[in-house]
Amino acid sequence: MWFDPDGIDTLVQIGGLIRFSLPTEGGFQTNPDRHADKLALLYAPKRMEQRFRYFETICLPTLKNQTDKDFRVGVLIGESLPAQYRRRLEALLEDLPQACLIEKPIIGHHTAVAQAYNEIFDRKTPLRLTFRLDDDDGLAQDYIAQVRATLPHLLALSGGLELKPVCLTFSKGFTLTGPPHNRHFVAAIDRAPLSAGLAVLARAEQKPLVMTIPHMSMKTNMKTIVDPRPFMNLRSLHSSNDSEAVLQPSRRIALSPSEIGSILHERFRLDMNKLLVI
Repeated sequence: MWFDPDGIDTLVQIGGLIRFSLPTEGGFQTNPDRHADKLALLYAPKRMEQRFRYFETICLPTLKNQTDKDFRVGVLIGESLPAQYRRRLEALLEDLPQACLIEKPIIGHHTAVAQAYNEIFDRKTPLRLTFRLDDDDGLAQDYIAQVRATLPHLLALSGGLELKPVCLTFSKGFTLTGPPHNRHFVAAIDRAPLSAGLAVLARAEQKPLVMTIPHMSMKTNMKTIVDPRPFMNLRSLHSSNDSEAVLQPSRRIALSPSEIGSILHERFRLDMNKLLVI
């Protein structure tokens, strides 16, 4: 092996990015051309309350519950975010020391993301493991630990000294879906890489491919490790999703509500009954 596994943390830093109601040029399916229309859509009070409910109930707790605390995560917002929402975010992030709030003007999506990742990583490691997470999705409590355990395999797959970008995706998880009067969970193993927890290992100077290549086609662009074993992802489908609010083609797993509730508690430290009424 060309590297010392015991010194892997000196080679790689782990950092993720969450876009929170971010206005950009491009990058989203629903994205009006006029800046005023972008802001009116994103910052509509009803929509913002919904985004905060999911962020507070799913996304943020699963980051706080990580068993491995050695990671960084940026929450990327627009400079135009109204003051009351910014203050609310700052208060929510106070007890997550790994988090930093990053603001950008309305610029190209890829540019905003690349600049934000550069602010997240605070070590001069030659490699970065970048992961992505939406503000209404969550990760199992051992996500960072599992990513770190996979680093030797990712480094080997990267071609050694060539250090070609490589991808890691966890394909088993839950999706919270259904109309407001009938919210329920679906367990599945997805065929294509999911955005929730998608990770890419690459050289520090390379652009963050994890958010500049569509996640559905990631495995056709680079070597990819697909781990189908643990329930790792928790996604939510609802009225303000940017993508179409339907389940992607997947292999469903037959589990009873009580079984799903037990796994959500054991793997994510979340209460299923509270999630069903977000």
